[in-house]
Amino acid sequence: TADGGTAREFARSVQAGMVGINVPIPVPMAFHSFGGWKRSMFGDHHAYGEEGVRFYTRYKSVMQRWPDAAASKGPEFAMPVNK
Repeated sequence: TADGGTAREFARSVQAGMVGINVPIPVPMAFHSFGGWKRSMFGDHHAYGEEGVRFYTRYKSVMQRWPDAAASKGPEFAMPVNK
């Protein structure tokens, strides 16, 4: 999307643990918890670190990308790798 207001409203209102806007969600990456709200948790342990302490808090990761449409050459994504 090119409409920032609509994207921000969607990210705020959607009931999901991970939201990607104009960019794919980097899963599975250690620095982004892979889980969600309601019954969409993944794996045996649904909380770790600070998130485990704040059991009743809903965290949301929002990834956004706002490319310049005139300079766009198509998708260019680089995913970090652990060495």
